[in-house]
Amino acid sequence: MIEDDVPKYPNRHVFRLMSNQVFMGYYVISKTFGCQIGGCSGEIASHQLGGTYEEFYYGVILDKEIKIKKIDILDYPSDYGFEICAKSWLKQFNQKYACNELSDFDGISGATVSANALQSDLIDLCWLLSDK
Repeated sequence: MIEDDVPKYPNRHVFRLMSNQVFMGYYVISKTFGCQIGGCSGEIASHQLGGTYEEFYYGVILDKEIKIKKIDILDYPSDYGFEICAKSWLKQFNQKYACNELSDFDGISGATVSANALQSDLIDLCWLLSDK
């Protein structure tokens, strides 16, 4: 059973995962920023200043200790940086605690900005859920 009574956060939809009235974890759909064709430069937040960033969406299942169970890229509209959509690359995040075990991940050629954006967003998400 999924309940959507978790407070809403900017660029995120957070759902509690319940089974027989027992809290099991979270399912989160988040929006973060990757690159457009032609590349990108500068900080991730420069999209607000007319930078070359494009939104992408991912879904993540977290257990109640905020350990990552599975990540999927749900919508990646750009042709640049799409390498982060590879399930084999995303598997490296499984079974990691989002707050403190994501600093050492394998990068991926052609998707450095998108990979860093995903990592940073997962860490932010963890801290948001930890403070709940």
